[in-house]
Amino acid sequence: MADLVFLFKKTKKVPFTFTDSHIEQIAKAARGKVYRFETENELLESGIKAEILFTWGGTGEMPVRYCKSNPNLKWFHSFSAGMDPVMKSEIAD
Repeated sequence: MADLVFLFKKTKKVPFTFTDSHIEQIAKAARGKVYRFETENELLESGIKAEILFTWGGTGEMPVRYCKSNPNLKWFHSFSAGMDPVMKSEIAD
């Protein structure tokens, strides 16, 4: 069982739409609590330190502060194609 943060806000750069049904399916797979945020600032203010971060990695705008401040983070899941932007960011360290 792992808690999961779903960090997502639809923009022109991020053309996906996620419904409550999608979030419910993610919660079943994670078998933990799922927290949903639109911005990294909201996430940081919440104080939540989830084991899984599910976000868009394709724009190059990475949640670096959250990743560096979360000792519980074990899995960064990008739902964009390819991990190059993630691996070229400070998160890769």
